[in-house]
Amino acid sequence: TVHPDTGEPIPLPFRFSAFAPANIPICTGLLWPGASAATTIFWQWLNASYNSAVNYCNRNASSELPPAQLASAYAAAVGSSCGIAIGFGALMRRIGGASPRVGTVVR
Repeated sequence: TVHPDTGEPIPLPFRFSAFAPANIPICTGLLWPGASAATTIFWQWLNASYNSAVNYCNRNASSELPPAQLASAYAAAVGSSCGIAIGFGALMRRIGGASPRVGTVVR
């Protein structure tokens, strides 16, 4: 598949036809029960990086963004996904200890 604006070929892993199959292992990692903070950060980083790469390869190239703006958007995506995942994980562990019934649902 060739990008309509640039005329460059879109690498196979970053084509939309590969998006769902490529996300199977990523989603498995994101949903892994009892993951450590490092594991959670790794899978969140991988997910945000893959999504960014797919979006970049399929971008509207007729209106280019400066590299600094792309880098700040990428950093915001990775930082927010990691922060939310770690924060909600800590919150769920705290709530899960409140009562056995809540703990069963949260786990």
